[in-house]
Amino acid sequence: MKKASDAIQKVLDNAEYIIANTESNVDRALSIKKSDKYVKQLAKIKPYYQALSRIVMQRIWLDFDDGVKVNYAKFQGIEVDGDDEKKQMINLLAKI
Repeated sequence: MKKASDAIQKVLDNAEYIIANTESNVDRALSIKKSDKYVKQLAKIKPYYQALSRIVMQRIWLDFDDGVKVNYAKFQGIEVDGDDEKKQMINLLAKI
């Protein structure tokens, strides 16, 4: 996930460079549109990255004898900090 955010950040930096240095209004408008899209993407994946980081640090043990539902539950309701300092609950796996 870190590589995904790094890739998005690189194309965002490229779009911002074009915005700052181009004289073409068409290129500038297109880059502004792309920049807004990339900022939204980064904001959307940030909580998931935090949740994954928290799960990795916990080193959760999966027991295959417990079954899928029990193991899936270990990846649901991960609490992370939101943008406005409120706690946000993230479900890393789809509910079954």
